[in-house]
Amino acid sequence: MNFIGFLKKVFEPKLHSLFALLWSGSLLAVLYSQLGVDRAVYLKVELIIIPISFFMVLLFLRMVDEIKDFDYDKVYKPDRPLVTGMVSFREIKLYCFYIAMTVLLLNLFLDWRSSLCLLAIMGYGLFLLVLESRSNIIRENVFLNLLVTFPVSSALNFYVLSYIVWAEGYRFEFDMLGIVIAYIAVFLHFEFGRKTTWTELLQKGENVYALHIGGWGSSLLAQFLYAIGATILAYSTEESQAAGVLFLPLFLTVIATVLLVKNRHKRINLYPFYGGALLLFYTIVLWRALN
Repeated sequence: MNFIGFLKKVFEPKLHSLFALLWSGSLLAVLYSQLGVDRAVYLKVELIIIPISFFMVLLFLRMVDEIKDFDYDKVYKPDRPLVTGMVSFREIKLYCFYIAMTVLLLNLFLDWRSSLCLLAIMGYGLFLLVLESRSNIIRENVFLNLLVTFPVSSALNFYVLSYIVWAEGYRFEFDMLGIVIAYIAVFLHFEFGRKTTWTELLQKGENVYALHIGGWGSSLLAQFLYAIGATILAYSTEESQAAGVLFLPLFLTVIATVLLVKNRHKRINLYPFYGGALLLFYTIVLWRALN
């Protein structure tokens, strides 16, 4: 059993720790800021449980995906750990069990309803594993698949919102929902952008968004979703002057589009550009919320 090697292969710890910290930290900060909460609350020791939970739940879902994508990976990604035999199905199931128990117990220090929220998210992830194994339509229709699977990761935003409303007792306000929707839209921008390529460069049987809407469609949809998310966030926080700053990450997606056009006959990795735009968005939101 080589857990560290497996982790580095499927879920690079440093990068995803930063991702989990910025995502959860910026969302917490902007929601607190919207409520006018004293900044001393931001520094409560127990709040470290939230980014840890983000990291562990995302890792849990990644491990479930390793099992779910096994047949696909055998053909298109033969270097995946489960395909190469670095880990077995039994070992991944054990990892999932230990992670789930750890994150549920940790969240009891926050509120029992936080644990239930995360249990529902991980439970839905397991439900998808069963559902996709029995339904070719969901597995093969990329947009239907997105509709069914995307709620499992976007629900982490509601986990933060539910903690603030349930555990801390703050009154729910409609603008808080707008902030969560903005985060979902920006994450969807990342989902579409990172998989963008030209249709003619796809391998036979490969099923990504560009296959159905083309390289231009996938790229433009990603940037449109980011613009929508940034606009909703600026409107929800009543900081129209923040809109310009929130749009700065789009420069990274423009660079990605330029590279895409210049490499019409070669497949390139756009993940760093769209991932960078997502992290920059979280960083800007966190900076503005703390200042």
